[in-house]
Amino acid sequence: MGNAKAGPTSQLKANASAMSIQCVTCKQTFMSTTKADALTQHADSKHKGAPIATLFPTFVAK
Repeated sequence: MGNAKAGPTSQLKANASAMSIQCVTCKQTFMSTTKADALTQHADSKHKGAPIATLFPTFVAK
Protein backbone atom coordinates (compact mmCIF):
# COMPACT_ATOMS: atom_id res chain seq x y z
CA MET A 1 0.00 0.00 0.00
CA GLY A 2 2.96 2.32 0.39
CA ASN A 3 3.63 2.39 -3.38
CA ALA A 4 0.59 4.52 -4.27
CA LYS A 5 1.29 8.07 -5.43
CA ALA A 6 -0.11 10.86 -3.34
CA GLY A 7 -2.34 13.37 -5.07
CA PRO A 8 -4.03 13.37 -8.45
CA THR A 9 -2.26 12.02 -11.50
CA SER A 10 -2.90 12.86 -15.10
CA GLN A 11 -1.99 11.16 -18.35
CA LEU A 12 -2.39 14.30 -20.45
CA LYS A 13 1.35 14.74 -20.96
CA ALA A 14 1.83 11.06 -21.79
CA ASN A 15 -1.07 11.13 -24.24
CA ALA A 16 0.27 14.27 -25.94
CA SER A 17 3.74 12.78 -26.36
CA ALA A 18 2.24 9.59 -27.82
CA MET A 19 0.77 11.63 -30.70
CA SER A 20 3.85 11.05 -32.82
CA ILE A 21 2.37 10.46 -36.30
CA GLN A 22 1.41 13.64 -38.15
CA CYS A 23 -0.19 14.19 -41.55
CA VAL A 24 2.08 16.55 -43.49
CA THR A 25 -0.87 18.03 -45.38
CA CYS A 26 -3.37 18.91 -42.64
CA LYS A 27 -1.15 18.45 -39.55
CA GLN A 28 -3.63 16.12 -37.82
CA THR A 29 -1.82 13.95 -35.28
CA PHE A 30 -2.28 10.28 -34.50
CA MET A 31 -1.05 8.12 -31.63
CA SER A 32 2.08 6.08 -32.20
CA THR A 33 -0.02 2.90 -31.91
CA THR A 34 -2.20 3.84 -34.91
CA LYS A 35 -2.37 1.14 -37.58
CA ALA A 36 -2.03 1.65 -41.33
CA ASP A 37 -5.79 1.05 -41.83
CA ALA A 38 -6.66 4.17 -39.84
CA LEU A 39 -4.13 6.26 -41.76
CA THR A 40 -5.50 4.93 -45.06
CA GLN A 41 -9.00 5.87 -43.93
CA HIS A 42 -7.75 9.38 -43.12
CA ALA A 43 -6.12 9.64 -46.55
CA ASP A 44 -9.28 8.47 -48.32
CA SER A 45 -11.65 10.76 -46.45
CA LYS A 46 -9.54 13.91 -46.16
CA HIS A 47 -7.06 13.82 -49.04
CA LYS A 48 -8.81 11.94 -51.87
CA GLY A 49 -6.81 8.74 -51.44
CA ALA A 50 -3.31 10.19 -51.40
CA PRO A 51 -0.77 7.47 -50.55
CA ILE A 52 -0.03 7.16 -46.83
CA ALA A 53 3.70 7.15 -47.62
CA THR A 54 3.28 10.71 -48.93
CA LEU A 55 1.07 11.94 -46.09
CA PHE A 56 2.94 10.15 -43.29
CA PRO A 57 6.60 9.85 -44.37
CA THR A 58 7.80 8.81 -40.90
CA PHE A 59 5.19 6.05 -40.44
CA VAL A 60 6.57 2.52 -40.21
CA ALA A 61 4.05 -0.33 -40.14
CA LYS A 62 4.49 -2.62 -37.15
